[in-house]
Amino acid sequence: MRTLLALLAAATALGLLAAEAAMQPTAADRVRMLTVFGGTAAVAAFVGWWLLGRVGHRTLRSTLSLLAVAAVAVAASTVAVSALTMFLSVHDLRLVLVALGLGVLLAMALTSIVVRRLTSDLTTLAAVAHRIGDGDLAARTGIARGDEIGVVAEAVDRMAAGLAQADRQRDRDEESRRELLTGVSHDLRTPLTSARIALEAVRDGLADDDDRYLRSAIRDLELAGRLVDDLFLLAQLRSGQLRLERLPVDLGDIADGVVEELGPLAAARQVRLAVDAPASRMVEVDPHAIGRVIRNLLDNAIRHAPERSTVTVHVGGDPQKVEVTVRDEGPGLDLAQLDRLGGGPVERRGSAGLGLAIAGGLVRAHGGEFEAAAGPGGQVGFRLPRAGT
Repeated sequence: MRTLLALLAAATALGLLAAEAAMQPTAADRVRMLTVFGGTAAVAAFVGWWLLGRVGHRTLRSTLSLLAVAAVAVAASTVAVSALTMFLSVHDLRLVLVALGLGVLLAMALTSIVVRRLTSDLTTLAAVAHRIGDGDLAARTGIARGDEIGVVAEAVDRMAAGLAQADRQRDRDEESRRELLTGVSHDLRTPLTSARIALEAVRDGLADDDDRYLRSAIRDLELAGRLVDDLFLLAQLRSGQLRLERLPVDLGDIADGVVEELGPLAAARQVRLAVDAPASRMVEVDPHAIGRVIRNLLDNAIRHAPERSTVTVHVGGDPQKVEVTVRDEGPGLDLAQLDRLGGGPVERRGSAGLGLAIAGGLVRAHGGEFEAAAGPGGQVGFRLPRAGT
């Protein structure tokens, strides 16, 4: 209401100044103008107060129609009273009033046309919002306007598109979780079953060497324990609760250490390992976590590389990011699973993909990107921001 009064006061002052400049009125004319303009402003204030009290209690169409009629009526009253008190005869005043009445009718007609289009788009907005609320995420408004209603319509359409995308992602994540649990259940069942058989053989006196059977059971249980630890780590990654201790390190040095660590596994499978790191690539990361990422990628590549082939760890990048790529000469990743790399299991000729899921989570926890490329051969890698960028 204060804003309305301020605007009416400003409009009245401008009207008086315009009349002063255009008419050079006498003192009596100034008194009459002040009386007429002030009285009209008071009437406009009352009408505005009345209309504001009804906003939200009526339909938008009726509110806008009342507003148009009130605006024209106030303007017509101002002109009529001013003309009657200062200039026109009764005969001329009647003509002015008839003209003003025609103006009111024309204003109402124009208001009706504009309001019809406005309320139609608002009705469409409401209907689409209800459809989205009922689960129809394909609903769109189809409204293209440059005003505030157009902005709201665009926001509703973007919201629906975002919800649809989130719904699709949720379905993919749910499928990934099911496949992950299936794969991990299979991987857990094997060592647990083997350990149970070994322990039952010792219990029943069927083992020819108790110590050997017990060592085998311990190895199986240790393998099952590592799988459980991996699941716990994956849960931490997905909940954002994993703490990272970032230090400035050279990715090439980390890659060299991992290659040396996995050398015996590669030799047992007759696979050659190579590191291609032509220059220092400094990053600020958790060395243990990124070492595990490279270890998981390299271990996966060794297990799927043909005998007497080479697995290469390439460390490169650009001034902004450092890139690590692990390439092998194996069958490569299943193309149907590439879009889920790092978010769930990645099928690789029977692999449950838990290691790759953990690798992807660790890379994203560092603000990096994890991706794979189509064959020939397997090619999986990641990019991390360079230290100091």
